[in-house]
Amino acid sequence: MKYFAFMSASVLALSMGTAAMADPINYTPNFSGATGLSYGGAGALTGSSVTLTNVANLNQGAAVWATNALSFDPTLNFQSDFSFNIGAQSTGLAGNGFTFVLTTNPTALGSVHQNLGLGPLNETTPPSVEVQFSTFANQHNNPTFAPGQYYSNLIAVSTDGNVVIPQNSNSYASPYGVEQCDNQTATKSTRAGCLANGDIWKAAISYQNGLLSVAVCDPKEAGGTCTASSYITVLTGYAISLASILGDGPIYAGFTASNGAVSETVQIDSWNLSPVPEPASLAALGAGIAALGLVSRRRRANAGV
Repeated sequence: MKYFAFMSASVLALSMGTAAMADPINYTPNFSGATGLSYGGAGALTGSSVTLTNVANLNQGAAVWATNALSFDPTLNFQSDFSFNIGAQSTGLAGNGFTFVLTTNPTALGSVHQNLGLGPLNETTPPSVEVQFSTFANQHNNPTFAPGQYYSNLIAVSTDGNVVIPQNSNSYASPYGVEQCDNQTATKSTRAGCLANGDIWKAAISYQNGLLSVAVCDPKEAGGTCTASSYITVLTGYAISLASILGDGPIYAGFTASNGAVSETVQIDSWNLSPVPEPASLAALGAGIAALGLVSRRRRANAGV
């Protein structure tokens, strides 16, 4: 009896530990009637989507955050899936984009211009890890680029609000190989593979054993509909330690965006984030459940049931 009680407690602890890796975020299939969110700057719930920036306004900063802090240790793994659309642009130019962010303090974020809502230039921001979806052809993205070498369609990993990406870094890439979408000239943003083409894109960000990967799907590139097999991997296994950057305190997840001298409408249409348990944890939990079943069968046999 004591052994059974011990095993029950052990399995319960394992299952609670697995569940307590994070407070899952689930706004699917959309944000209709969503609660548990806070907004900064221009961020707002509009119908079934969260609108960050709006094409009608210049110089906007915006943010949306899940109000419950994530309870998982940053050394553990997670998967976050969301859909987004970047629609109308002013003067045929897209600007500036948005980020998916993990941070220790979301209240200090939400500035304008090139920093995608992460904080004013040269100003200290809270510890953060962000995946940026940049749409503005601006050398600020990389001051070491040669004249005329612009990336106006970029997905990149950065930290602490520093959206300047080192040249030749493996932390950024252009989806579908499309590097320039507006090039600060006539509009090209509506073509396939451009983040600001108005399509409802899908994105999947995973963090597994210190490696961060990003996959996306543009329905224009997928024959009209995104399925599990139509995602393309943009960044694969980028080594980054969330623990060393974010520490072991509360972590908040959300999105930021900004407009500057040009503007665009950025909307997040759905979002979920959940932990991915370590294989060892799953194996231990499975072994515990199997042991409970064996003990239960023995008890029934001894009782003549």
